[in-house]
Order: sequence, then C-alpha cells, then structure tokens
Amino acid sequence: MENKILATSAGAMAGSSLIMSTSAGAMAGSAIIADSSGAMAGSALKTFEIQPEKEKRLRIVTTTVNDVCQLRCPGCYLGESIRREFMNEETQQALLRGGYNHLVIAGKEPFVSEAHIQKTSDLIRRLSDEGITVSAITNGQNLHMVPADVLRSLTYLDVSIDGGNKASYEATRLGGNWERLVRNVRDAKERTGVRIHGLHVLNAQNTRELDQMAGVTSLMPLDLLLFSPFTKTERRGVDYTTEPVDALTMIRTASESPTFKDNPKAFLYLGIYRLPEIDKESLRECVAEKGTRAILINENPFNLGVIRVTHDGKIMTPDESLHTGKYHSISRKVALDTHLAREYQKLVA
Repeated sequence: MENKILATSAGAMAGSSLIMSTSAGAMAGSAIIADSSGAMAGSALKTFEIQPEKEKRLRIVTTTVNDVCQLRCPGCYLGESIRREFMNEETQQALLRGGYNHLVIAGKEPFVSEAHIQKTSDLIRRLSDEGITVSAITNGQNLHMVPADVLRSLTYLDVSIDGGNKASYEATRLGGNWERLVRNVRDAKERTGVRIHGLHVLNAQNTRELDQMAGVTSLMPLDLLLFSPFTKTERRGVDYTTEPVDALTMIRTASESPTFKDNPKAFLYLGIYRLPEIDKESLRECVAEKGTRAILINENPFNLGVIRVTHDGKIMTPDESLHTGKYHSISRKVALDTHLAREYQKLVA
C-alpha cells in the first residue's frame, strides 16, 4: 500500500477550508476534523504535487466561471445561486494575462447549459492559445455536449461523484442522474482520451458506503479517485444538513474496505495544515498503522501559490473562497490592468 504525504504540501482550492480544523486534540478524545482537499481546487495539488518554495509565487488560479448549477447538493459550499450570467470579459482578460501556471475551473458548473458550454469552451481555447494549462471540475451531467477538442485540451477533468450507486448518488447529488453520469464519463474517455479524476466527499452519513464508492472505477474509466472530508463553511443560503466525519474514522473505514485497499487509484485526500501537531501526528500514525493510501496536505494552499478569482471578479485566498456567505465583504476585485501574479504578491505581503 502506498502511504503518501505531500511533505508540507497543501490542500486544494478546490479543497481546504476555514472552520474545519477545530480539533481539541486526539489525546483528549475529541474528533479530528480535517480540511476538505477537494472543494477549492479539486485534484490540482495531488496532480501537480506542488511543494513549498522559499520565494512565494502564484502557481494555480481557481475560478468560478458562473454562479449556476442544475443540481442542488446539500453539501455544496458554493451555496444558492444568485446570478445566472457568465464571467465578465474584464475578469477573463485578467486570467488571459497569465502570470501563473495552471487554471482550475472550479464551478459553479461550467457545463450547466448549451450557452455556458460554448462560453466555457471559448475561454478554455483562449487560455490554451496563451499557453496556460486548464482543468475543470464538473458534475458530469452535460459532458456529452462538450466539444471533443475542448476536453482533449484539458490537463485533466475532475468529476464530482459522491456516491457508489444510483441510490446513494441521487440522494446526495439532488437532480443528478446516475445512468447519465456513468454514460457521459465513459463517452468522454472514449471520444477524447482525457484524463478523468473522480471526486468523492465523505460525511458522517455516507462514510459507511465508502467500500461501494471505491468501486466506481469498475463502472467508469477513472484515472484517479480521491476521497475528501466534508467541511462546514459559512455558505450563502440555507444551513447545512450534513455533518463532518472524524478523519480517524475515514482512515479506519478505508483500511477496512476491501475495494478501497484493492484499488490503486483510490486515495484519501486530507488537509491537515490547520490541525494541532498532536492531531497531525495521530493521523500520520493511523495512516502508517492501517496501511491506508492517504495524501496528507500539510501546507495552506495559499502558501503554495493558489488563489481564487470569482466569475464577478473578486480576488480571494483559498480559505476565503469557501465562505460564500462572506463574499459580500471582500473588496478586492479585478480591474482593467489587473495582473494576478502582482495581486498574489500583495496578499502575501
């Protein structure tokens, strides 16, 4: 079994968060709640295995190209949709100026409709022309409508799954269709050969289904399968109805899952950078003892050069990006002459 710790490597803009790591310590018997490593940047930190550098520089930008999704997932940190328009041209120009290595299109759902598929595709093509690599996170429901050249141009495609069969998937991804998801992922791989990563989010309710969730690689041609913990954030709209799961429970459940253990593509993906040292050590010891494949992210993604730019031009840290209920208080915005690398340096300072 491979135990992987990104030595002082970070979470993911498409996954880490503010409120999650409030453990009082394993020795005191309290739960260890790790940060989600998939919410902010999907599988980007696992894919590129970014390590800290002495001189901080912008490396990954995650962005939301819109604020709309056809699903109503109770655990979605992006909260309720309030606008249906696509990213404005001023923000697109800031992305096209570069100054970073990779762009993650992290939401809300880039392929939500035919019109947004066309606009997202145009943006991806323009970025590729500028030499900027791109990945995207999608619910997969409209993948069959995405042009083949666009999928081929992606470094990889993250697909949010969160279930191991029709019942568990459709109970979590409200409005989603399991058969369509499976069909679309197969079709995308057959049409384009794009590298596809599956993303599962584990919570107190669905962790018991981890074994079945680990088996989705037998149904879909996934190149990687990551399990991140659900984390509560200050999101826009209704309160969460799901609860976080203790990280030690995740590790033990994975170690007891025959399907997870036999699937070399499956990894736990845990942000531990906000935990007390005693809890970090407890998790490392548990991973080693159980022989569980786990990526323990020990550095804040911001320190690895990750920021978020929203569809309406707000510039924020990975932590800030998870709290949509606070977006209104963020005043940093893209302007006509914005260069994102310089904006990152301002945040670092």
